Amino acid sequence: MTKITQMLRWRAQRTSRRFATAWRYAIGRATLTDGYDLLHAAESLTGIYGLETLSTYSLADDLVERYGEEHRAALEELAERACSRVAHKWGASGEVRSAAEDWAGELVAEYAKEAGLELVDSWDIAA
Repeated sequence: MTKITQMLRWRAQRTSRRFATAWRYAIGRATLTDGYDLLHAAESLTGIYGLETLSTYSLADDLVERYGEEHRAALEELAERACSRVAHKWGASGEVRSAAEDWAGELVAEYAKEAGLELVDSWDIAA
């Protein structure tokens, strides 16, 4: 196979993957991997690169460690809600991720209380 043929094949495969990702996004069936691919493409297009990331998964893992494995499903849902709110309202510099995660964690505690979910804080020394 010639270099030109290899290059054309690679470009066709890359284009096909991009169309598949775009199609899944357009019909509301994008995967987590599709989301990462789209995020990466958006960074390249806009020239904006996020150095700090507020992650629902990271926060949920911390919350499960803090409040217990038995609440994992509820905490993951509440973490998603809290991270979304924080991400759309946050405007600070410095230790952004840590402060944003702290705020999101406080929101999860509020949301859990509203939902009637009793959480026992294993990080609270006084408890």
